[in-house]
Amino acid sequence: MIATLQRHNNFLVAVLAVTVFAFVGAGFVGWGSYNYSSSASAIAKVGDEEVSRAAFSQEYARIYSLYSQFSEQALDEKQEREIEQITLASLVEEALLVSYARDLGLRVSAEEISAVILRDPTFQNNGVFDKNLYKSALINSRQDIKTFEARLEKMLLVQKLENAIDLPLTNSELEAVLATREGQDKIMFKVINPPTKFNFTNEELKTQYENNKNLYMGEASFDVLYVSAAASDQNVTDEEITKYYENNVGEFLEKNGEVKPLESVKDAALQGAKMAKARREALILKNAWGKDEITPKEAKNIELNNKILPYEVMQAAENAKLNELSDPIAVNEAKNSAYFIMKLTAKKEPEPLSFESAKALVEKDVAFLKTKSYLKTESESQLKNFKNGEITPFVSRGDTDKLKGLDDARAGLFLNKVFTSKSAEGVVELEDKAIIYRVLEQKLLDDKLENAGLNDNIARLKTAQIRRGLLESLKTRYQILVY
Repeated sequence: MIATLQRHNNFLVAVLAVTVFAFVGAGFVGWGSYNYSSSASAIAKVGDEEVSRAAFSQEYARIYSLYSQFSEQALDEKQEREIEQITLASLVEEALLVSYARDLGLRVSAEEISAVILRDPTFQNNGVFDKNLYKSALINSRQDIKTFEARLEKMLLVQKLENAIDLPLTNSELEAVLATREGQDKIMFKVINPPTKFNFTNEELKTQYENNKNLYMGEASFDVLYVSAAASDQNVTDEEITKYYENNVGEFLEKNGEVKPLESVKDAALQGAKMAKARREALILKNAWGKDEITPKEAKNIELNNKILPYEVMQAAENAKLNELSDPIAVNEAKNSAYFIMKLTAKKEPEPLSFESAKALVEKDVAFLKTKSYLKTESESQLKNFKNGEITPFVSRGDTDKLKGLDDARAGLFLNKVFTSKSAEGVVELEDKAIIYRVLEQKLLDDKLENAGLNDNIARLKTAQIRRGLLESLKTRYQILVY
């Protein structure tokens, strides 16, 4: 295996999820609490390509929906923030590819866009394109035709570019991958553990602290004025519930795209109608505040996570301009859903913690550094005269249960390193231990070059690697601005 890898060391396998943009049917989950910049239409710009707020909202809704389908519980704030980061990264990557495709002279014609729309079953009635169905589908997903077709044009442009980098897989490349997937090694290994406790002086701690104060920062603090309109305070009639349901059917779809009957979603429609009414009330409060007709509440010197204001409001405050009234900020909580209007009046940037306040963190960092230093020195020393250790039977990279003294997770990391290494011996450093090893014997399993499914998977990985390399190159070619 090692010899095979050395012959093909230019082919490295990497997994990169390729985003497929699906715009209709994702619905709308109320994202829009944030204010990334003063721009009303864009949250980022890549070269000359803008990432619009509308595109962000639609892509966020799509990814949110996918997450929700695979989650047994409601998504929490941390997961929602992760979705925001994934969404932004996805759209920035798309903008990079679009910018490059345009520079290469690739274009998408109106006829190509029309052909995709006409073939989409979402817009067909008995197999025939229905213009009214097309319009209503976009309205239900809160999109206008111009925005939708502009996004579709970008998707097709990226598709053209990706087709150009979809290079065929060669036998030598497949052989290199099979060497890591289908080979077996007999390995001698030894696990090296650090001492259970390190001793360090107060001077060592102070040196770590003084040299790395930027690692031990406190939290930013904010002074915020605010008013709110709670959903629970809103009275809505059955007529208003029905109207909300009819105007927002995109929120009440089965997985197959059919609209759920009102009776089965009445609680959700009731909550939606109350939130819609709370938003209108928040706008009235904003107008009255602007005319000095009401007195807002005040929260002084509060951090991002606090018990006074919800996280959504604080994240808006973090990105707000001083003394500027915000748009309504949605807070969707089980019992405290509401819309907030806020004004940031003061912000104190994070400052380094004092040594005493940071001491517990410093101790952890010093212990971690000592652990890594010990493992590196000890493993390199023992590898020089490595003669006795645990010897495995012939194992492949999936045989994590055949390594004594290692749990599945650590065994998996170890085997992955061994099977991708070009050396017959070495050191695998894990977070809390090191493993020295020597490959004693090797053998390849039956030739599987004709495995069509495996070939397809490896070909996709190759394309993904090329795509990733292209994206890294484009990041240096085009300026990326996130507002």
